[in-house]
Amino acid sequence: MWSAPHQPFVLPVRVRSFEEAYRKNINAAPGAGSTGEIGAQKILATVSGALERLKTALVAALKGPGVKFVKVPGAIVGGGEGVGVSAGQLYYIIKGLKSPADTQSEDQLKMPLMVLIFGEAKVQIGKHPNGKEYYCAAMADWTRLLGKEPKASDT
Repeated sequence: MWSAPHQPFVLPVRVRSFEEAYRKNINAAPGAGSTGEIGAQKILATVSGALERLKTALVAALKGPGVKFVKVPGAIVGGGEGVGVSAGQLYYIIKGLKSPADTQSEDQLKMPLMVLIFGEAKVQIGKHPNGKEYYCAAMADWTRLLGKEPKASDT
């Protein structure tokens, strides 16, 4: 019998014969393949599809009017100037794109979506002198994404 310190009581359980209880789920034939997709594979496919859908919608939203780009000094690795979208603005853009089926919060989706858009080492969270956080990439990366150079302000 096993007990944990924060467990008020333990219920004993006895499995008499696992093989009898789950015989229909066991494929004992030599060389038999998988019976199908496992649950983890289904979840991975669903999550990947959702991230791809959100990525496509986020790119379209970033190309739209009303997105404010800000120059953030020292935001790029090596101390270069980055161009970014504020964490708050990105939160509300993602919030508008999510469907009820999307279970991750807006904050959990910010970095994974930006990494999907720009690439692993190209996105940094930079702190502007005004105290706000910005999701930054190099101006060249933004230009490639948007098809034109974004008008980035200093504040």
